[in-house]
Order: sequence, then C-alpha cells, then structure tokens
Amino acid sequence: MTRDFASVRERTVDAESFSMFYNPMWRFFGDDRSDPPGTYWFRSSRPVVYDWNMFDQAMLRPELIHSLTHIRIIDRIGSPSLLLDGRPDPTVGSDHLPLFVEIDL
Repeated sequence: MTRDFASVRERTVDAESFSMFYNPMWRFFGDDRSDPPGTYWFRSSRPVVYDWNMFDQAMLRPELIHSLTHIRIIDRIGSPSLLLDGRPDPTVGSDHLPLFVEIDL
C-alpha cells in the first residue's frame, strides 16, 4: 500500500464500495533499515516460517496521511534495550515491540 493508492479513498469490489486505509507499517518490512524488521518474532518448527511478523499496526484514513510526521518501531527505552539477540526480549518489556506514531493535526 502506498500513500498514492490509499489516497483514492475508496475501492469497489463486487459492486460494494469500501473505504481505504493507509498502513505506514509496510515500510518496515525487510532488512535494509536500522529499525527491527517487525514487531513480533516467532520461530516454529513448521516448514514455512517467517520469524518476523508485523502484528502491531498503525492504520490511517486517507484524510490523515499527510498529517503523519513520524512512525517507528521502538527497540530501546532510555538505556535498556527491548531486544535480546536482535529479537524482542519479554523479560524487559513484552514479546511485541511498541510503536511510536506522531500525527500533526
């Protein structure tokens, strides 16, 4: 989902109109950023495992897209890291990493 696509505001499927949302969290998928590549890490013994997941989301209506000034996955609060070996450390926080979202209205 891109800002331009979400700005269309609605989409028609099977003659029914649906309002659009913009999900700025899509930019965090992948490993070419300094932020963690997700908000939840889980490895199972199944054949297909993605390890990093993005369960925690920030969804915006198209009217607020241009008001989004900052969004990031929090991996440190002060000096303690919320990560252990690059993954969420539930002993210091949670098994999910928190989000910071700033909207300038």
